[in-house]
Amino acid sequence: GLTIYISLFFWEFSQAQLAMIAGVSAAASLVGSVLAPQIARRLGKKGAALLGYFLGALGELTPYALRLLNLMPPNGDDAVFQILAIGRFVNVCSWSVTGICISAMIADVVEDNAVRTGQRSEGFLFAADSLFKKIASAGGPALAGLILAAAQFPVGAKKGEVEPEVLLTLMMLYLPLLVAIYAASMSIMACYNINRASHAANLEALRRR
Repeated sequence: GLTIYISLFFWEFSQAQLAMIAGVSAAASLVGSVLAPQIARRLGKKGAALLGYFLGALGELTPYALRLLNLMPPNGDDAVFQILAIGRFVNVCSWSVTGICISAMIADVVEDNAVRTGQRSEGFLFAADSLFKKIASAGGPALAGLILAAAQFPVGAKKGEVEPEVLLTLMMLYLPLLVAIYAASMSIMACYNINRASHAANLEALRRR
């Protein structure tokens, strides 16, 4: 929800650069979809999903860390766009891997639940997944609006004309929330306890039943 504001006012990208970033994101999602099954075969679905979360966080947060450490070139330098484009590619590619693995993990939960309860709940579980995604899609922009309001971001702002104090307040609200979301996501994912062996055992139990 805040990406366009960050890109336009914090990094001061042009419309052409925003379009190129969108192209990078599209290419990254395709690459991630190709890599996901290969990584999952090597690390398991949980391992691949966690790796995607970690690399996604690294790709997204590294440019901000460089700016905070005064290691990022000034806005307008071509290197800024190149660093952000690489970070976006890593982020979206990694999130694509994670998203695909999570969908496959939900399918494994179906079998695990069937063994435990004797009932299949595919419809319920995938409907819940869809519901949570809809909640995130609706809640994300709402939360973004609250953050912009808290930062007193000006209405009708123009690139290069937003007060540095406003941008600093925006980033001080945005970055801790971003880190918290990544930390919560990885912590919850770490609790997932279905592995390749237990999934095979579930399938065998269902076959016998």
